[in-house]
Amino acid sequence: MRPLQSAGGASRLHSLDRLEPLLESAFEQIRMYSKSDIAVSLRVLRALGDIAATTVDGEIRKVILDRANRVVMGCSERLGEHEMTQLRTRLAALQSVAITM
Repeated sequence: MRPLQSAGGASRLHSLDRLEPLLESAFEQIRMYSKSDIAVSLRVLRALGDIAATTVDGEIRKVILDRANRVVMGCSERLGEHEMTQLRTRLAALQSVAITM
């Protein structure tokens, strides 16, 4: 079991094998349908960033970061450079959280 912390600092226990299917269920269909919708994609990245900020476990952060990269890569097929810049900025913020914690 690996600890996650809520914003208030309360510890919660989760395992990586339980988190991956949860992330899949929560975000994969949204990611697939939001490839051409900047607002939804930005919100997905923000949600993934919020989740990443609650864990001290590097393996969980790697899984979350992989999901975030998939959002950005999927959008690159359909969005323009201005929108991609916004997504890359949000991804960079998520990466900094995932790496520095």
